Amino acid sequence: MSVGDLDHCEVALGTWGYGPFDSDYAQDLLEDLAKADDIVDRLREVMSRVADAPGPVDSIAGDDALVAAALTAVRSGGMVVDPDTEEDLIDLMFLCPEDLRSLAARTFDRLLNPVENKWYDLWTLSNGIAQVTAELKPYRQALSDP
Repeated sequence: MSVGDLDHCEVALGTWGYGPFDSDYAQDLLEDLAKADDIVDRLREVMSRVADAPGPVDSIAGDDALVAAALTAVRSGGMVVDPDTEEDLIDLMFLCPEDLRSLAARTFDRLLNPVENKWYDLWTLSNGIAQVTAELKPYRQALSDP
């Protein structure tokens, strides 16, 4: 099944793949981060909305937090991305403190937990959660490596 065949319009709209940077939401957040006064503070803010949320995970907050967590994994030195994605990230250089890595790991863990999670539900409805989980595994693993 290709992303073009997704049967749930909220997931398919503006999405061209299963990876964390494969959507219009991702591109919008990357542009927002490039304009931020403090990228690390903005990443913390975005990921905290999911990792530290007391209630359900919203699908758009989930999309944004996913991008932030994946960018943190890439910039922590533990994840290599394809050249096209790296080009999209070129303006987003920052030192990655350990607390940000930990927050990113918690963000991935929360996103991949189906309990009270609209983001997860939408990918499940589209039959894409297995592919998304496979795409995200190396990013999550990169945050676990020393």
